Amino acid sequence: EKVEESVEFAQAVITSTGAEKDKSLEGFDNAERGLLGVAESIEKALAAIKEHMDAMKSATKGPLSEARTALLKVKVKVGSLDSRCKKQMVALSSARSTREQHLQAQDLLGDAVREVERLE
Repeated sequence: EKVEESVEFAQAVITSTGAEKDKSLEGFDNAERGLLGVAESIEKALAAIKEHMDAMKSATKGPLSEARTALLKVKVKVGSLDSRCKKQMVALSSARSTREQHLQAQDLLGDAVREVERLE
């Protein structure tokens, strides 16, 4: 659930066309913090799963084998969340870079317009 919220928020920030540059970049910061928090939780979950799976490595039959199978299914789901989170982090980073370049170009254009007005 937290992964879904963070990914959706990051996607909203990426697709927004924020008029105010401070708000715009603040949204990127908030989305990045959310995704990093989720990524940390996912890493902890994967480490715990690995630890439990290693403990049940020799189980081939019985309840431990069933538990290991269930744990493997959870590992696959958590792994897909990890991939989704990382993919969104890359997209967010790329969009942030583009937004920063756009804002810098706006600032330079504004400076140029002011300089032309000053010269007239």
